[in-house]
Amino acid sequence: IMQTRLNFTHTIEDTPQNQAFLRANRHRLSNLCQLMYNALMTGDRMTTYQANQLFNQTDGRRRFKDLKDAGVHLSQEVVRGHKVWYMSESDIIYNKKNF
Repeated sequence: IMQTRLNFTHTIEDTPQNQAFLRANRHRLSNLCQLMYNALMTGDRMTTYQANQLFNQTDGRRRFKDLKDAGVHLSQEVVRGHKVWYMSESDIIYNKKNF
Protein backbone atom coordinates (compact mmCIF):
# COMPACT_ATOMS: atom_id res chain seq x y z
CA ILE A 1 0.00 0.00 0.00
CA MET A 2 1.28 3.42 -0.94
CA GLN A 3 2.22 5.45 2.13
CA THR A 4 1.51 8.92 0.76
CA ARG A 5 1.39 11.69 3.36
CA LEU A 6 -1.97 13.38 3.18
CA ASN A 7 -3.42 16.29 5.08
CA PHE A 8 -6.84 15.14 6.23
CA THR A 9 -7.51 17.59 9.06
CA HIS A 10 -10.19 20.25 8.85
CA THR A 11 -9.09 23.90 8.83
CA ILE A 12 -11.84 25.90 10.56
CA GLU A 13 -13.21 25.58 14.08
CA ASP A 14 -16.27 27.16 15.68
CA THR A 15 -14.66 29.26 18.45
CA PRO A 16 -11.45 31.28 18.71
CA GLN A 17 -10.15 28.96 21.45
CA ASN A 18 -10.81 25.86 19.35
CA GLN A 19 -9.26 27.54 16.31
CA ALA A 20 -6.11 28.32 18.29
CA PHE A 21 -5.93 24.70 19.49
CA LEU A 22 -6.38 23.43 15.92
CA ARG A 23 -3.70 25.76 14.60
CA ALA A 24 -1.26 24.63 17.30
CA ASN A 25 -2.02 20.91 16.85
CA ARG A 26 -2.97 20.53 13.18
CA HIS A 27 0.17 18.60 12.24
CA ARG A 28 -0.31 16.08 15.08
CA LEU A 29 -4.03 15.68 14.31
CA SER A 30 -3.30 15.16 10.62
CA ASN A 31 -0.74 12.50 11.57
CA LEU A 32 -3.42 10.71 13.60
CA CYS A 33 -5.73 10.77 10.56
CA GLN A 34 -2.90 9.37 8.45
CA LEU A 35 -2.29 6.53 10.93
CA MET A 36 -5.99 5.66 11.00
CA TYR A 37 -6.21 5.84 7.19
CA ASN A 38 -3.21 3.51 6.81
CA ALA A 39 -4.65 1.00 9.28
CA LEU A 40 -8.07 1.02 7.61
CA MET A 41 -6.48 0.61 4.17
CA THR A 42 -4.86 -2.63 5.37
CA GLY A 43 -8.23 -4.05 6.43
CA ASP A 44 -8.30 -3.09 10.10
CA ARG A 45 -11.70 -2.45 11.68
CA MET A 46 -12.08 -0.20 14.71
CA THR A 47 -14.49 1.61 16.96
CA THR A 48 -13.74 5.16 18.03
CA TYR A 49 -12.72 3.78 21.43
CA GLN A 50 -10.24 1.40 19.78
CA ALA A 51 -8.90 4.23 17.60
CA ASN A 52 -8.41 6.33 20.73
CA GLN A 53 -6.51 3.51 22.43
CA LEU A 54 -4.45 2.46 19.40
CA PHE A 55 -3.35 5.95 18.45
CA ASN A 56 -3.32 7.59 21.89
CA GLN A 57 -5.89 10.21 21.00
CA THR A 58 -8.93 11.62 22.75
CA ASP A 59 -11.46 12.08 19.94
CA GLY A 60 -11.41 9.39 17.29
CA ARG A 61 -14.89 10.52 16.23
CA ARG A 62 -13.43 13.80 14.96
CA ARG A 63 -10.64 12.03 13.09
CA PHE A 64 -13.16 9.74 11.34
CA LYS A 65 -15.14 12.85 10.41
CA ASP A 66 -11.97 14.52 9.11
CA LEU A 67 -11.33 11.49 6.89
CA LYS A 68 -14.90 11.51 5.59
CA ASP A 69 -14.84 15.28 5.03
CA ALA A 70 -11.64 14.87 3.00
CA GLY A 71 -13.53 12.47 0.72
CA VAL A 72 -12.15 9.20 2.03
CA HIS A 73 -14.66 6.39 1.54
CA LEU A 74 -15.37 4.58 4.81
CA SER A 75 -17.93 1.98 5.78
CA GLN A 76 -19.50 1.40 9.15
CA GLU A 77 -21.70 -1.08 10.94
CA VAL A 78 -23.10 -1.29 14.42
CA VAL A 79 -21.89 -4.24 16.47
CA ARG A 80 -23.32 -4.70 19.98
CA GLY A 81 -24.29 -1.03 20.09
CA HIS A 82 -20.91 0.30 18.89
CA LYS A 83 -20.14 1.79 15.50
CA VAL A 84 -17.32 -0.12 13.81
CA TRP A 85 -15.44 1.69 11.04
CA TYR A 86 -13.71 -0.12 8.18
CA MET A 87 -13.02 0.10 4.47
CA SER A 88 -14.84 -2.29 2.19
CA GLU A 89 -13.05 -3.65 -0.85
CA SER A 90 -14.68 -0.97 -3.01
CA ASP A 91 -13.71 1.73 -0.45
CA ILE A 92 -10.08 0.60 -0.63
CA ILE A 93 -10.09 0.62 -4.43
CA TYR A 94 -11.60 4.13 -4.49
CA ASN A 95 -9.16 5.44 -1.87
CA LYS A 96 -6.14 3.95 -3.68
CA LYS A 97 -7.17 5.78 -6.84
CA ASN A 98 -7.94 9.09 -5.18
CA PHE A 99 -5.50 9.45 -2.29
